[in-house]
Amino acid sequence: MRREMVRRLGWLSDEEFVEMLSLLPTMPGPNPISMACLVGYKFQGVAGSAVSLFACIIPAFVMLMLIAKVYLSQPPGSLLFSMFRGCAAGVVGINVANALELTAPYLRVPVALLFIGATAFAVSGLHFSLELVLLILAPISIGLRAWRGKV
Repeated sequence: MRREMVRRLGWLSDEEFVEMLSLLPTMPGPNPISMACLVGYKFQGVAGSAVSLFACIIPAFVMLMLIAKVYLSQPPGSLLFSMFRGCAAGVVGINVANALELTAPYLRVPVALLFIGATAFAVSGLHFSLELVLLILAPISIGLRAWRGKV
């Protein structure tokens, strides 16, 4: 989504994308749908958000139903199950690539890396909920940035 909205289409700046991305854990539903709703809202208000929501949900729902029909029609241990395992590995790779790409601009900002590392450790290592970690670290990060005169 970032590649399309920031780089290719130029709808958002990197900063706007990261700000919207930071709101996603507080919103219900999958992140891509929530991001689409935020972008729709930015350009056309409530109507844009509604159109974005339905544009994301309807095609995905139809595809999911078709995939489920094929998946459930196959016996366990079939080639299809192996294909889905391969897809799962691809999803992990995409998430790692996104994390690296979003972190790259902050590699020369030690304080930002500290917050990124603390968030990753708290969520992945200590198994705290992302919402709890953000509720604690976000105000500290914002306060530190304001104190340093960068807001």
